[in-house]
Amino acid sequence: LILTKLANKNLQAVILTGSVFEQNEGAGDDTPKAFSPYGLSKGLTYDVFKYYTTLLNLPLFKFTIPNPFGPLEEERFCSYLHKKWSQNETALVSVPHYIRDNIHVSLLAETYSMYVQKITENTAHKKLNPSGYVETQGAFAMRYRDEMQKRLPHLKCQVEFATQTDFSEPMMRVNTDSGIRYAPSWNEDKAWNDVANWFTNNYLAK
Repeated sequence: LILTKLANKNLQAVILTGSVFEQNEGAGDDTPKAFSPYGLSKGLTYDVFKYYTTLLNLPLFKFTIPNPFGPLEEERFCSYLHKKWSQNETALVSVPHYIRDNIHVSLLAETYSMYVQKITENTAHKKLNPSGYVETQGAFAMRYRDEMQKRLPHLKCQVEFATQTDFSEPMMRVNTDSGIRYAPSWNEDKAWNDVANWFTNNYLAK
């Protein structure tokens, strides 16, 4: 096994990234169960690492990720907002009542960096679950709209809420550790400026 070979080369510890959608992660509804097949796979991966690191007497640390957003994100909710607004169309929030944890990627990165530093200093907890904006998806959409309109006032950034009929997912699944607490130097205003620049360069400049 790779871990065995690394342990023989004086590996000091293992850090694994997980997902808030795993079984036994986060706060909210039905947390003992995985949120999705993806969450299940991440949870099983953690169990495998826990088994082998225990056998090898290696410390195992876990950094659990909620919903990242920001520059270079994959095609998800915020990309949808950008597409709609760049075409002067109204964005529809189909599940406005779900409570989720959206974290700007720069805050996530700074939190991860600080956590790794604490691991090397032997002062880290075994798990860290950094949290960003904990609110309904409807509230997050309005937050996103307000931040973009501050920086791009020529855009309407219209948002409409659907009457939510799909409640197949947990109403709430969020992380539990304040990201700001672990990255006090993070600049929220700059982070939103970066989002606006990304929006402009990748959606409005075309």
